[in-house]
Parts: sequence; C-alpha cells; structure tokens
Amino acid sequence: MKKKLIIGGVVLIILAIGGYLGFQWYLNTHKAESEIIKVEAQEVENKEETSNGVVLNSMVALNGTYISEMTKPVSSEIIFNIGGTTATQGTFKDFLISLEAKDTTKTIYVEIDASSIYTAEDMRDDHLRGEDFFDVAQFPKITFESNNITKGDTSYIANGLIKFMGLESQLSVPFNYLGPSSEDSQLEIFEGKFDFDRVKYGMKGATGTENNVTISFYCALRKQ
Repeated sequence: MKKKLIIGGVVLIILAIGGYLGFQWYLNTHKAESEIIKVEAQEVENKEETSNGVVLNSMVALNGTYISEMTKPVSSEIIFNIGGTTATQGTFKDFLISLEAKDTTKTIYVEIDASSIYTAEDMRDDHLRGEDFFDVAQFPKITFESNNITKGDTSYIANGLIKFMGLESQLSVPFNYLGPSSEDSQLEIFEGKFDFDRVKYGMKGATGTENNVTISFYCALRKQ
C-alpha cells in the first residue's frame, strides 16, 4: 500500500511538472509577430556627424507636425521582448507617435493605450492588463515626451519624461532617422531600440531576472 502511494505521488509530480512545462512551452511559442511593412527610405542630402565620426541622416530640414498612422498593413509598431523562463514578445495595437519640428527645435511625443497590449494569447493579455502588471484600470496611458534631442555615438537620442504606472521618470531613447519615403514625400521614417527596466520605472508586479524589457519601434510619420 505504501509503495503504491509513493508511486502515485511520483506520477502526480511528473504530471504536474509535465503540465507546467507544457504550459510554459505554449506561452513561449505563442507570441505576437511583427506585422510591419517597412517603407523604403531615400537618402537625405543633409548629413550630421557624431562625436564618434558616424554620419547620420539629418533631421535639420524637417519642419511641421508628423504623426503615425494606424494603417493596414501596419506602417508603425512598438514591439517588446522579455527574456527568461516566461519569454514573451508583444505589441500595443493602439498608440500615437508624433514629431513636432519647428526651426531647430524638435519634440517627440508618444502615447500608448496600455489596454491594447497584445501577445497572441488572450489569457496572458488579460493577466498583463491586471493589477499585477500594467493595471490598466488605474493607469490607462503610457506617455513619453522629449525635452531635447541630442546626437549620440551612432544615433539621435530623445531625452525626456516618461509617465508609467503613476510615476514620472527621466528616460533617454535612441533612434535613427532613415529619411523620407522613396514613394511618398509626406512620410518620414524612424526606428529605434532600447532596454527598459520595468520594475525601476514602476511595475511592482514584475520580479526576477525578466525585469529588463527590450523595446523596438519602427514608424512612418506623415506630415500634417
């Protein structure tokens, strides 16, 4: 009898481990894929040189208001990647990216609807919207607004204020200006990638080795 109980316990443990691993495999293989249709950019005549000697496409000629569009196929997107045992890739379906350019002053503004998070798994999306993570009922928006744009070693850097989970923090976002669209002179193309510590910036539910999130974005901004 005792031997049967031990064997039964071992079987239950194996089934539990198998179920957990199977569930983790399911989550790790169900992730939001990039849907972006990248626009070919043409070379910019004006150039800028960084302190590292890298020549950048210059934004000096940009003038006016440029705004992202929610189009199909997708022309702008924000993708996040989280590593570790709960590896996740997702995006936000509803956001706005804008560039205000007036003479030598350039300002970038980003607004994200946190409830529009999408990871290709409904149960995970609902969990991420809850109190343990984004808590969208209390913090429906994520915003970033630059107060200055500088040249880094290889790219531009937008330095500004992010409002995330009820906190306001300084954040520097590197990005590249690829130039105007080769097919549509009213579109200007940008992309960037940076690491974001979600706990440092206010997400209390996330702990462990997966705190660091890699954010990448690509946007075609249309002149208004």
